[in-house]
Order: sequence, then structure tokens, then C-alpha cells
Amino acid sequence: MDRLLKDYFSTGDLTKPYFEVLIVSDDPTPEQVRQGRTELRQLRRPEDPFIYEAVTVPSFEEAVAAVVMNADVQSVIIKDNFRFKSQFDAPLLRSYLEQHDDASRQQKGEDSSEKDRIHSVGLSAMA
Repeated sequence: MDRLLKDYFSTGDLTKPYFEVLIVSDDPTPEQVRQGRTELRQLRRPEDPFIYEAVTVPSFEEAVAAVVMNADVQSVIIKDNFRFKSQFDAPLLRSYLEQHDDASRQQKGEDSSEKDRIHSVGLSAMA
């Protein structure tokens, strides 16, 4: 993230608002992340009223953490086939998500599929 802010400050136009686009994609390589960021930058135009950068995470849990911890994230792109669990040990995050998942299931009065679970936990965690 420090590098993203450095890029923003080095653009020379600090009058434009800055935001980040969170991309949830299953295990991109560092090269794929760099390439995606470069391609997104190439879409910029001088007349754009804002500056944006991409932040990429490989799992739902990391996406929730990014949204909760990073106020600069203002939009999300979700690609197919991403993982639910983070590769990192995050017991507090998992406990938080399980509480929201249990509440969601109780409201529905039924068991949820994996896809429903991701959707409902994500919505309640981001609220």
C-alpha cells in the first residue's frame, strides 16, 4: 500500500481524489498482479476526475479484511473461483465471520450453500 500511495503522490496532481479498487482473484502470481495494475493505469486519461489503484487479494477472508481495514477501497471486482479461506492464520477474522454466518443462517432458517455463505457473510461484514 505504501508503494501505491507513493505512486499517487508522484503523479503530481494531488487535487484529484484517490481511491482503490479491490480485486479478488484466486492466487494471482506477483507478475499477474503487476501486469493488471499496469493495464489499469493505462486506462487512465488526463481528464479523469480521480486517481485509482488496484489492490489484489486471493481470498474472501482477505477481501473482507481489506474492506474493513482500508478506507481507500471504494469498489470491488470479484473474479470467479477465488478461495474462501486466507492462507494466513487469522483467528479473530474467522471468529468474526463465523458470528455473522451463524446470524445469517438463523435469519434464513436453513443451511446455506458455500456461495450463499460468502454472499451473506460478505454483506453483513461490510455493513
